[in-house]
Amino acid sequence: LAATHALLLSQYHCPPSCHNNELGELLDRFCSDKGTFWQSKHHYHTAYHSVFGSIRKGVRSILEVGIGEDTAPSVAAWTEYFPNAHIFPVDIKSRQGFDDRAKPGGATAGVAKHQAKFGCVYNASMWKHPRVHLTLDTDASEPAQLKRIPNLPELLDIIIDDGSHRFHDQETMLLTLWPRLRPGGFYVVEDEPSEVVEKGSDGSPTVVAPRIELTLEWLVESPPPEHTWEEPPIFYDVVEE
Repeated sequence: LAATHALLLSQYHCPPSCHNNELGELLDRFCSDKGTFWQSKHHYHTAYHSVFGSIRKGVRSILEVGIGEDTAPSVAAWTEYFPNAHIFPVDIKSRQGFDDRAKPGGATAGVAKHQAKFGCVYNASMWKHPRVHLTLDTDASEPAQLKRIPNLPELLDIIIDDGSHRFHDQETMLLTLWPRLRPGGFYVVEDEPSEVVEKGSDGSPTVVAPRIELTLEWLVESPPPEHTWEEPPIFYDVVEE
């Protein structure tokens, strides 16, 4: 099945408007939930390819917070989909734990074996790839830790928040990393629900405000410091199909 994936990728070049595209093949090949069948089945490849398909060879830097499983499926996919980009994956996982799980016969091998039952591949060699720069022991809710990510270029082409999915963490990360996004770059927050829900006085959940509307209103009316725009930015709402 892996060979079939490789054959499809070598022969199939889909325009940015195409529903089934090269990025979807890659995400499914590495068992990413951004793809069509693994776990949450987000189908994000459709939106991502529509935005990045025509410019992906020109992308030079991507920062993604949150790698998911230690097999880091999206990192493997980005490395191939953006052939000229340096990928900067960041995660709260400890380096010691990550390395221990990666030992022969360890937990990472178990995850890879399980994913292989579904035709997926673990590209362990990507951690030695000269364009992949993994940073661990980093809590994205702590600005000081985000600012210590090593080897980042001064400005990034793409920033993807696939971290805790907690609103205040997302806000902290945006405020901290927005100044590192180049003008015309892309800032993506994944798995964004459509509401802000808080507990009421009796402990029951209460919808405080539509989350997307609240976030966009705050961004447009009060852009993060040190990085303003002459015109309101374009926001892409990546939703599940």
